[in-house]
Amino acid sequence: MLSDTQARVLLREELNNNQLKEANESSNITVLTVINASLGNTLFAFEDALSKIVNIDKAVDDLTAVFIQDFKQPQQLFYSSLQVIILLCVAFVIEIIFQKLFKQYKANTKYNDHSLKASRLLSLGKITFNRLVGIAVFYATCRLALPYLFTQNSMLLTAGAFLDYIIIARLTYIGCAFFFAPTHPDLRLFNLNDTLARNLLNRLVLVSLLSALGVFIELFEDLGIPQELYKLGFWTNIISYLAMIITVYLSREGIKKMLLHHDIKNSKQRSLFANIWPALVITCIVLVWFTLEIVMANVGFDDDIVYAATFTMLAILAVPFFDIVLITIVDSRNPINIDQSNVQHELNLSLKVSILRISRIVTFMSIVFILSLLWGIDYLSISSQGLIATTIIRVIEAATFLLFGLICWEIVNIYIQRKLAQELPDGNEDTMDSEGGQGLSRTATLLPLIKNTMAFFIFVLAVFSALSTLGVNTTALLASAGVLGLAIGFGAQTLVKDIVSGVFFLIDDAFRMGEYVVIGSTKGTVEKIALRSLRLRHHLGALHTVPYGEIPSLTNHSRDWIIMKLPFLVPHHTDINKVKKLFKVLGKELLAHPELGKDFIEPFKSQGVQSVDEVGMLIRGKFTCKPGCQFMIRKQVYLRVQEIFAENNIEFAKRKVEVQLPEGIHPALIAPLSAAAGSAATIVERADEPDL
Repeated sequence: MLSDTQARVLLREELNNNQLKEANESSNITVLTVINASLGNTLFAFEDALSKIVNIDKAVDDLTAVFIQDFKQPQQLFYSSLQVIILLCVAFVIEIIFQKLFKQYKANTKYNDHSLKASRLLSLGKITFNRLVGIAVFYATCRLALPYLFTQNSMLLTAGAFLDYIIIARLTYIGCAFFFAPTHPDLRLFNLNDTLARNLLNRLVLVSLLSALGVFIELFEDLGIPQELYKLGFWTNIISYLAMIITVYLSREGIKKMLLHHDIKNSKQRSLFANIWPALVITCIVLVWFTLEIVMANVGFDDDIVYAATFTMLAILAVPFFDIVLITIVDSRNPINIDQSNVQHELNLSLKVSILRISRIVTFMSIVFILSLLWGIDYLSISSQGLIATTIIRVIEAATFLLFGLICWEIVNIYIQRKLAQELPDGNEDTMDSEGGQGLSRTATLLPLIKNTMAFFIFVLAVFSALSTLGVNTTALLASAGVLGLAIGFGAQTLVKDIVSGVFFLIDDAFRMGEYVVIGSTKGTVEKIALRSLRLRHHLGALHTVPYGEIPSLTNHSRDWIIMKLPFLVPHHTDINKVKKLFKVLGKELLAHPELGKDFIEPFKSQGVQSVDEVGMLIRGKFTCKPGCQFMIRKQVYLRVQEIFAENNIEFAKRKVEVQLPEGIHPALIAPLSAAAGSAATIVERADEPDL
């Protein structure tokens, strides 16, 4: 007479044999048949677990019987339990004493601002190391003492299981405390307040405790109580996965903050990823659990499958932790320099984003590859199992080519960004004037063009490789592109002329980024060197776009050296020789200036009287300096000349308007004539002002 369980097993085997027989007869429905059989076995496993839930009380009775067999009297069991508690307390005291002996490994919370996260990581690492050493002493003490305290096999196994359970909880706490730092808010890596950090820490520890219930399932097996009779593993699995889902849902706001940068501007994609990540995690948890149950129902219990599911869950839950470690490493390798210009600062931020992006891609691909190995996925065997499987493999290969193309582009971008940061000047924006200054180096000018060219070639290679993997005839596409390019070349000769002219201008090194140039009636600072045109920013703000083919000649005012001539209007009675000597002394003084002296090529000196008019004499001084430095020097020269003239009682000439009134004029006409004289003086002063 067969029991209900035995009847179900025989029925399931018969159904599976029939389905496999049908699959061999018709190869076109192989995939559907396998899916149908798998779902049937999974449903049977669920029903089997539900039917055995009533046997849990029998499991308790079996466990009690095992202990009664080893302990003849209840007092012995009580004393043994008390010994376990005392052993744990003694081991904990030994752990504290051992930690006191290693105080030098505790963290020093003082850190430098230029590498803040790296110093935090180092300090947290020291704290974690100290805790791990302590827990190792605790575990070793308990493990060494257990065989001497208990001779009964059941108590020895039970005490060992409880010890492992406690160690799992403590290791989880130490690992989470490394990131959340509940007792060291100043060292916390995530941008979380104390409440969110503690809640996340406590919830993750609780999840680890529920997930570690498998320790007691193994204890049942070691004590001779087969869990297959009670399906305890099935229910502990459900409890642990439900705990993960609830934890992610309750902690969704904290997870969003963990994924968002607080010192780098978050892109729209990053914000969207942070918002949907909790939902994605919950979906992945459900899929992993369902996949695990399907595999267990059809293949049977396998340690490798359990390890694969466990590693998958850890990888999904650990995404924010991986990310903060990557950010910390990148920050430590690229510290912020407060002396950098705004452009250099933006370049460094862009460099950090590129390094983070490539690190995330490599990490993601590595985890996916490891997971595929753990789950036993063989791409070669899958690719020979029909059209759908072959299509999936081809899509994966095409996506891999695109990812490799993105990695290559990011590597090129990182190299170019580093070179640009090195080539940019360190001077601040105060040294710049409305008429531009010293331009960038030739390398800094050409690197953006090289960057765009490399981006185009990498994009084309990645896309064509992906299309070729999908079965598209790329040879025909290349031939069509060649014909199209030839047609465009004949129909757009002006475009070709502009591009070729631009290439020769760059070869001749006629202009660079940041230089002040004049092209006919157009002038401005070179702001962008595009494919077919040059963009100049006028000192009043207007942006001029000049095609290369329309540049007949070009004047560069920012190359090699600059001569600056400064006029000074003094009264007619001024001693010219005295002014000349004062200018010479001022020139020597400026050469010795700690900041401006190095920028002179020729010192400031007098050029004598340039002109004489009814107001006074126009004396001009000049100096020669490096491009871009003339404006700061000019400001200092004007300031020092005013001070020197005041010290030597030399005044600047003042324009005067004299109005001669005829004798015997009526007093009533004096006021209107005076007003007219004032208006005339205003008109003269405005006429002398330079045009912008």
